[in-house]
Amino acid sequence: GASSCSECPAGSYVVDGDCFQCPGGTYSDDDEVTSCNNCDRNTYSSAGSTSCDSCDDGETSVSGSSSCDVCHLGGYVNSTGYCNDCPAGKFSTSSGSTICYTCALYHYSNSGSSSCTECLEGEYSLPDRSTCEACPAGSFITGGTADTCSLCPAGTYTNQPRATTCYDCAPTADSADGATRCTPNPGSECEKGNFFNPAGYCVECDAGTFSIQTESTICMDCVAGTYSSVGSTVCDECSANQFSSPKSGSCTNCDNGFTSAAGASTCDACPAGNAVISGTCTQCDAGKFSDASSTTCTECDANNYSIAGSG
Repeated sequence: GASSCSECPAGSYVVDGDCFQCPGGTYSDDDEVTSCNNCDRNTYSSAGSTSCDSCDDGETSVSGSSSCDVCHLGGYVNSTGYCNDCPAGKFSTSSGSTICYTCALYHYSNSGSSSCTECLEGEYSLPDRSTCEACPAGSFITGGTADTCSLCPAGTYTNQPRATTCYDCAPTADSADGATRCTPNPGSECEKGNFFNPAGYCVECDAGTFSIQTESTICMDCVAGTYSSVGSTVCDECSANQFSSPKSGSCTNCDNGFTSAAGASTCDACPAGNAVISGTCTQCDAGKFSDASSTTCTECDANNYSIAGSG
């Protein structure tokens, strides 16, 4: 509050002859001043101060502050005195940190992290530990023990990313380093309806697939409306009132009240005024009616009538 004293000491300022205490975040270091000075960045003061105190390590403040703020978890106070997020690949474990630590091998972190996350199986962390990447097909990694992927050695393969091991080729097949599949030896035979799998073995095509060539390396998928059994050279068409989705090993019967043509991928509801009779969507006779998806036509009540095909 105002003072009636004639002298206004350090830590205060004069306005119209009255002396007031400098507010927090400011100071005066001389008597009889008419204004107080703001504390610099990363310093602070309480009310009535003659100087400002420096923030502790791991704390920061803006100019004119009455207190300091602790740098947040996942951040650090840099050499210029600013609180920043730890960059990707680094972390801090406590508030008020002045340093960020690098993630360990096989781990990564996003910016502003307080811990690191382990890479998924079959992945490795980039040198800056900012992210993990999957080992591509033809290579492998043993989690936690390497910072890069290794090529599968000759005579082995892997045809999927994120592999942690490579698989041996068939006795009648071979591969070079980094192979995604093995190559059958010259003269190896594989009949239609079969294929050379990635290891180089001749195996039957799965149900829902087929092959039409000898020594094939793939089996093709049956399209919707068709199906095949194991070891097929062709896909067969679904019968009327059946359907199938792609790569099917069998066809499914339509629900009651639904029909389909041969080779269909879906069944259609028999519309109102019709009924599925002996597998065919048939129009109801005059004097009868039906709802959609019906299997019978119902006779009209007494004193009612309908034309053919009434719903």
